[in-house]
Amino acid sequence: MDVETRLRWFRQAEIKHGRVYMAAFVGWIFSANGGAFPGMEQYIGATPLETWTNTPWEWELAFILSCGAIEFRTLVIAKNPDAKWNDWKSR
Repeated sequence: MDVETRLRWFRQAEIKHGRVYMAAFVGWIFSANGGAFPGMEQYIGATPLETWTNTPWEWELAFILSCGAIEFRTLVIAKNPDAKWNDWKSR
């Protein structure tokens, strides 16, 4: 792997991790202030961690699998920068 490709990969990883951090921070503050999405009001706890613990495991699993699917798709696009989002055969 040449230096330019490696630097592009590091740059993309840094941007992605920054965005994940920002989303997690906003979610933490939202939950800490008693915010909830419609239909989840009954799972609100005293802290964001308690709210996560109160959430049904099916919803937790769906959230984790969704994050994994997005990460997988990002890696497929990283291998072929000209690929479109709905082009699952790009490798």
